[in-house]
Amino acid sequence: MSRKKQNVRLSNFILQLGPGAIVETPGGPRIVLSTDTGLFQGGINPHELEVEVPYVGTGSDAETPAAAFLLPPEAAWKTQSFPVWKLCTEHWILHARGCPECTQEQRAGSREQAIRFVMACPAGHLDEVHWSRLVHGRSWPHDEVQEYYRWEHRGSRLAQTYVVCPVCGKEAPLSRAYYGEHECTGRFPENEEPGAGAVRPRNCDQKMRMIQRQAVNLRIPEVQTFLTVPPMEAGEYRMLQLEKDELIHTLRVAGLLRGAQEKLQVTRENGLPAPAPEEGERLQEVFEMFLERAESTRRGWDLEDLRKLAEDPGALAGAIERVLGYHRPSSPQDAWQNEFRKLLRGMDEGIPPLQRKRGARSGATTLIEMDPSGVRREIPGPGGVGFVVAPLQRLHTVTVQIGYRRAVGSTGDPSGVVGELVDMGAMWPPGADGEKKWYPAYESLGEGLFITTDKALIFQNQRWAKWMELFKEALKQSGNVLDQDVHRFHPVFVWWHTFSHLLLRVLAVDSGYSLASISERIYLDFDALSENPEQVRGAILLYTTSSGTDGTLGGLIALADKIKELIEKAVAGAEVCSSDPLCWENEFHSESPIGAACYACLLVSETSCRHRNLWLDRRLLLEK
Repeated sequence: MSRKKQNVRLSNFILQLGPGAIVETPGGPRIVLSTDTGLFQGGINPHELEVEVPYVGTGSDAETPAAAFLLPPEAAWKTQSFPVWKLCTEHWILHARGCPECTQEQRAGSREQAIRFVMACPAGHLDEVHWSRLVHGRSWPHDEVQEYYRWEHRGSRLAQTYVVCPVCGKEAPLSRAYYGEHECTGRFPENEEPGAGAVRPRNCDQKMRMIQRQAVNLRIPEVQTFLTVPPMEAGEYRMLQLEKDELIHTLRVAGLLRGAQEKLQVTRENGLPAPAPEEGERLQEVFEMFLERAESTRRGWDLEDLRKLAEDPGALAGAIERVLGYHRPSSPQDAWQNEFRKLLRGMDEGIPPLQRKRGARSGATTLIEMDPSGVRREIPGPGGVGFVVAPLQRLHTVTVQIGYRRAVGSTGDPSGVVGELVDMGAMWPPGADGEKKWYPAYESLGEGLFITTDKALIFQNQRWAKWMELFKEALKQSGNVLDQDVHRFHPVFVWWHTFSHLLLRVLAVDSGYSLASISERIYLDFDALSENPEQVRGAILLYTTSSGTDGTLGGLIALADKIKELIEKAVAGAEVCSSDPLCWENEFHSESPIGAACYACLLVSETSCRHRNLWLDRRLLLEK
């Protein structure tokens, strides 16, 4: 029997679906299984699909190596039916194994529906509604497991919808389950083998709540998006980085590395970057051995660029030294800080630098381009701010889904985040040397506008002081200025985030791109944030990307010539909102970090804002 398939875009899967997500299909709702069960057991080898990212993971297990792999377009990710309870709308019977009153002919053309309710807890557990416990409580008066109940509507409200036991007649209103809290079963249905039955360890002290299976807050994906920046801006460098350990081993065995410092042992003639002829030939021979090994383990790789690189001993030596000298960031914040530094430097030097460093191969394709001659400076902004705008003619991003949250219940977290992060990484190869935790990803090419200032933002007004007070309070509770949410309370972050949303709305009108297709990145100088939080420099990157193509059409960077006019429009848009004075007078606090902002003036689509439309405040930009 052939298995039915439902096609999904790669970007849609990473940004909205993933393991633990409930997918609506023509055959009813199904849950996406774990990466291991749903994908790897089907023959997918993530090692062959690995993609270079500066950092990946949740940080919960720093000892385990983590990596990202590109989802192949033809990949088939397994699912299984969930929830299994259904409602026969012919006889109004709630059942798990078929309506007992339907004939064979009626079942073939039945109007049954999957029940729209499930149970979830903030720790990420998910389960069917325990209908028997809802009706009978903890006592069980029947000899056999009850597999169906009657569904009776006695009105339009939840309290007037009853679930009735057909054996003893005991009943319970649906509102009792919907508004109450329930013992957590500890179930992760995505981790179960198909057909093996439910696993309920009951090892969670959180409370489950009933929620509709299509609710947005039932599963909120946690994604990390990274911009490719030097020294990984060329495809051949990225491939060498992925096989860095094997490259070091091959060079060391061949005697081409100096001691523990891992520096290439070749002699240059007359100060030139190219190795001496004999050593250049030796380096090429050793590199060919390395490529043969890589070809056997990375069967999905196209090694043509690496073979072209090997034709020039000077370029080869430079590329190897560049990769040997690169060390991955140790956290997402380090990666973002590195992006910020490279973009700031690129405004003066260009990306790639106009004076190419040794090792750059002529004609090599780069994944990010910034021309310093196109930088616009001293563009006036709100409060006397002077903007610097740099177009990126080309950029490359990798987006990885690392887990999800089930935002049910309430939270006392100062960040306002509801639900614990569930790590969806899968170990592969299981129990073998070189085992890593793998996360699915997709990559895109596009264009963007990098906007910053020549100096740190410093304002002296009440709104600025109040956000700074909230930042210090969050920092005191967390103890870590690099915490993913703590830094978002800083007034510089809120200022740039608010300005970003204002400009996004204007760019969407003039660029030809929809608002949902333009994304933002907010940068803060984390070094300054730790040393002197009163003087912090920030920036934004507004960009659009497209997967599976050569990039976008230049509509965004073409607006750099009229950026002054666009910024004036954006700032003017902050001055008036159709929801004022209610919007203007809205006050923010730790559990609701949003000030003067609403859908009429600032909020944008979730695809554009990775910060959940929080940490926004028009008054911060406008108050003197």
